[in-house]
Amino acid sequence: MEPMSSQAPLSNWSNLRLILDWAYKGKPSSHGGSYLGHPCAAWLITAGSVTITYDSQRETYEAGKWIFPRASNGVQQFSKNAELLSIRFEAEWPTGEPLFDRTRSLSIDASLASDLTAKSERLIRVIQREFKGSPIKLQMMQASLHQHLVYQRYLYEWFVAYARVMKTLGLHPSSIGELDTRVRDGIARLEAQPLNTLFREADLAKNLRLSISQMNKLFCRCIGRTPKAYWENRRIKSAQMVLLGSTRSIKSIAFDLGFNSPSHFSVWAKRHLGASPKAIREDHVASIKAHPPNAIVGHN
Repeated sequence: MEPMSSQAPLSNWSNLRLILDWAYKGKPSSHGGSYLGHPCAAWLITAGSVTITYDSQRETYEAGKWIFPRASNGVQQFSKNAELLSIRFEAEWPTGEPLFDRTRSLSIDASLASDLTAKSERLIRVIQREFKGSPIKLQMMQASLHQHLVYQRYLYEWFVAYARVMKTLGLHPSSIGELDTRVRDGIARLEAQPLNTLFREADLAKNLRLSISQMNKLFCRCIGRTPKAYWENRRIKSAQMVLLGSTRSIKSIAFDLGFNSPSHFSVWAKRHLGASPKAIREDHVASIKAHPPNAIVGHN
């Protein structure tokens, strides 16, 4: 991916995947827990403080800061009086590369990002008005065409403000070249298909009017991975988010991700996540206990 320093055809930018996962304002749901590097986070700490621990490295941020944590999993600890404005979103290319570099955390004084704050406040009000229910499961909410269009309008207005802040912080958007229309169609189908349904290479190839071999070669040439690998990457990200970010049963998660049994899910998790679902959760709990709030030191 090359830094984008000049203009590109609109058709290139249309390949960008921009999705809002949730928009929330208030006290954190818990003072300690996992920080997931995906999806992207944009937090305005309005009261108290937060510390994110990545292995042995700790980053602490006080009220009055917009923070954009790096794309690594870690442990987050909020002070007891913490309040925040939280936007979780995905802005990436079909290759999985983020639009803006996320190898390091960034922060900026809220006074220098007033437009981002205003657009975030409005986005949250729109989401609360249009969608009733958990803000963390926004993409699963039922919506009319009107609600979808209203949501998209305010999301893109928010993203314009976010991109300006990234520019202020010295980041430039990356870009990819023109995508083959068949690859674009295939990605749209893969994104629309529920994870609890069976992915069939033959069905996708037939819809794209290609043989499986032709389809795989075309995808690899355009985005560096086969449709099956793209599908598995969706499951991997979803599994990580639900295992570490919820208390749902492993059996329920397994079925939602399309596995016939928890044992099949466990075998898959060991291969793709490095450990069984149970072990992942146990390690997560141990990590949180190893970083109690009174042990947090240092500022960034």
